[in-house]
Amino acid sequence: MARYTANIRFVPAHFNRTAFCNIPERWTAEVHDGLPDGTFVYSDGCQSRQEALADLIATLKTRGLSGVLQVIDC
Repeated sequence: MARYTANIRFVPAHFNRTAFCNIPERWTAEVHDGLPDGTFVYSDGCQSRQEALADLIATLKTRGLSGVLQVIDC
């Protein structure tokens, strides 16, 4: 059975000087360990931690991946 490790973190609202715009607060989740070579799975722009995790799991399933997911809060 495959084992995946995911980071979930909160990104506060901030001003992007390059784009000259406000970036709203958001939750992001990304799998950084356990994926096959060349595969990257992430979720960005979510309203809550639960939404980010659910979106990440749904994306993993649509790519045909299954296994155990360990979640690390950053």
